[in-house]
Amino acid sequence: MSVPTARRAHAPAGRKVTGNQDPPVLSAEHTEPDRVAGLPCPTCGNPVTLSADQHAILLYAAAGLTYSHIAYHLDWTDARVLHHYTALRKTLGAQSLPHAVSIGCRAGLIPPILPERPLSVLNAAQLRVFTLIAQGLGNAAIATAIGSSVTAVRRVRTQVYQITGQREATAVVAVLHGLNALPASHPCPRASCTAANDLSARTAGADHATIARRWAQRMFQQAELRMRHAAAHRRLADLTMDLARSTRDLNVALRATDEAHQQVLQALHITTATRDTRETAAAALRAAQAADQVAQDAHRTALRAWQTADAANERATRGAGQAMRLRALVAGAQRTWTSAEPDLRHAAEQRSAELGPAREPLPADHRPWRRPPAAATPPERTP
Repeated sequence: MSVPTARRAHAPAGRKVTGNQDPPVLSAEHTEPDRVAGLPCPTCGNPVTLSADQHAILLYAAAGLTYSHIAYHLDWTDARVLHHYTALRKTLGAQSLPHAVSIGCRAGLIPPILPERPLSVLNAAQLRVFTLIAQGLGNAAIATAIGSSVTAVRRVRTQVYQITGQREATAVVAVLHGLNALPASHPCPRASCTAANDLSARTAGADHATIARRWAQRMFQQAELRMRHAAAHRRLADLTMDLARSTRDLNVALRATDEAHQQVLQALHITTATRDTRETAAAALRAAQAADQVAQDAHRTALRAWQTADAANERATRGAGQAMRLRALVAGAQRTWTSAEPDLRHAAEQRSAELGPAREPLPADHRPWRRPPAAATPPERTP
């Protein structure tokens, strides 16, 4: 694509340019300080005039640059670019940026732009789509006008981008105008000039009215379809909510059933434990009674043993006293015998000496002193 020699302003570092065209800038015939004029209108003879800033934006747009790239090359802010773009659309009476580029090409504000490589012939559908784009229509209005879908319109645009090697619709419109592939139309945006061209005005008005009517019908059909879809979604949502409520109620009932089942199991467990506890308590009671009986028997046995032990202790105490008294008597008798034995022996010896030698004993029946034996008295018991 042949583009006018560029004047590039130095932008702040950090911005990145991804366009495939060198940025065009005003040539010598377009560098007036205030206004830039195009070719004279064939009807009224007055040229379309733009400010220098608006003309610069138009040239950059025809080269395929976006708002951010234009702001980068002109060292402007995005807000300033948008301000001048709005004024450009108002001046040219354009509906979109490709429409403004188309009007600029017809008015002589943009020099002819030729492709850098030979292009294959575009088919009728592709030319029809970009003709409507050059008239300011969007994808939805184009789909309504040609009786297709938005997806199909986007697919056609992608095909044309691949054929022309461009990335923006503005650059494709400029190239097609340079090749005279788009139909010619009246470039002047003035109302008086447009009214003077009656045939073109009526044709364009009828065409736009037909497109608008078709677009309105398509929008009405889409709105009705959306309403049906919304009603279906609402019914589906109601059914989903009913199902959710039923599921929630069922879950609540299942949880209540599970809780009741758990309570029944706990009651059975408690009953079983109570029965086992009652049996265990009865067995323990019987064992306690038997142990009490054994303890009573043991107590009586121990009492008897204690009484026996007391009696034995008492007898042992008495026996010990008697033994002590006997030992004392024996000891006294031994002392008496020990002390009286010499005297008795001496007395016996004297008596023997007085009596003389021993005589024969008398017979028993000749003993006059014999007396009957006395009754034996029991010996006195000592305590």
